[in-house]
Amino acid sequence: GKRNGLYSRKASYNYSYTLEYVNDIKEGIYTLTYKDSVYTATFKDDLPYNGSYLNPENLILENYVNGNRDGYITETNEYTQLDFITLFKEGEKIETSVIDKLTKKEISKLIYKNNKAFDGDSLYIKDFSYKEITPFKNGKINGLKKKFSFVSSGDFELLESIEYKNDIKEGNYFYKLKNEENGIKNIEGIYKNDQAYEGSFLVKEKDLTIISNYKKW
Repeated sequence: GKRNGLYSRKASYNYSYTLEYVNDIKEGIYTLTYKDSVYTATFKDDLPYNGSYLNPENLILENYVNGNRDGYITETNEYTQLDFITLFKEGEKIETSVIDKLTKKEISKLIYKNNKAFDGDSLYIKDFSYKEITPFKNGKINGLKKKFSFVSSGDFELLESIEYKNDIKEGNYFYKLKNEENGIKNIEGIYKNDQAYEGSFLVKEKDLTIISNYKKW
């Protein structure tokens, strides 16, 4: 059979919600109670349509107007205690600010155009593995794209950097190679027209990672 009518669930001691279904499709009023707060939204065609929707999967609060995200959405990275605050207007991304929860300082800011990164720094964090900073100018990667690896002290250290001009690798390349036998080796080179031009580069071939050396010609 298919779900029809009001569906209720107490998911944990922290929150519970009710939701209306029509032939297995979410259609109607959705109400979620989280701790001492109540969030209400309207669903249409199985998707949030109007109101404040607190996603029960990740507890991210999203505001909707006529089926479009509208207003600020905050996602917290628990590993680094950074808030990623994105502003939406009629479903379109406007900007994302990254705020340090402890110091309240802005770490980076990215402006979007037509829902794509346009100006500023894009910050991506992969749990306790690495973080990546990509600089954008006029909708293209410009400047040093940096990748940092997580270290045991709870901080990050520079692992790799590549210089870009208008989405093309052009300029300095750096990679910090670590292994048990040789310790730390800094690999440095220069890109020209998106190709390795001079110096040393870390290259992956099938299951092997090797160092290739280039001389300008």
